[in-house]
Amino acid sequence: MMITSLNWEDFKILIKQSVREAIEELTINTKQIPQNTSKPLSRKEAASFLQISLPTLHSYTQRGLIKATKIGKSIRYRIEDIEASLLTKKAGGKNG
Repeated sequence: MMITSLNWEDFKILIKQSVREAIEELTINTKQIPQNTSKPLSRKEAASFLQISLPTLHSYTQRGLIKATKIGKSIRYRIEDIEASLLTKKAGGKNG
């Protein structure tokens, strides 16, 4: 393990780069689900698709980062809504 000293600007650049790489990886994963999928994803499917935990998905939903739809007592996520949130985040939109 190597420990180095970073100034504040270098640290911010490193964090931004890491976040960009993570967003790009998530964007690539959107190509793995067929675009004609009309069936909304369950919480578990959406979390798996985004490669995040269920608590993180819940947090993102509560914060308005990802739009959820309530169907009866179930929460569902449309692929289009997930992709839109990824694109908004990648473009530096709200919360970005």
